[in-house]
Amino acid sequence: MDKNNTNYVSYLHPYQRNFVRQQLDIGGLWLTDDGGRLQFTFYDDSGDFSPTPTNNVQGYYRSPSMSQDEIGKIAGKLSAGNLLIGTWTRSTPQSQSSGRIYLEFYDNGKKFMGKWGNGSEDPQHPYSGHR
Repeated sequence: MDKNNTNYVSYLHPYQRNFVRQQLDIGGLWLTDDGGRLQFTFYDDSGDFSPTPTNNVQGYYRSPSMSQDEIGKIAGKLSAGNLLIGTWTRSTPQSQSSGRIYLEFYDNGKKFMGKWGNGSEDPQHPYSGHR
């Protein structure tokens, strides 16, 4: 997947897609299928917190494999097609890893499926969750 999303093709089955393509409110707590938690919030174009949904999304995650001093973060843009394209970082006081991620929200905003990649690799590792 390139940074401009020109090669992205939805891999959701047609019955899972939202037929009305309006932007969803994905803010709040999500449970990830790896047993973790993910919390999304919205920001305006200036980078300030927004109490209402915007295209600018930031999330913090914790998976069972993370140590107590690790912090996981996802930041990206949410399209009207309910596709979040962005980056992820996972950091400790000693190191940091990062890469690209995309998440597609469906079932009226109750589920997501996506993929992430390490460093500059194309996203290929599955990541999914639900509310």
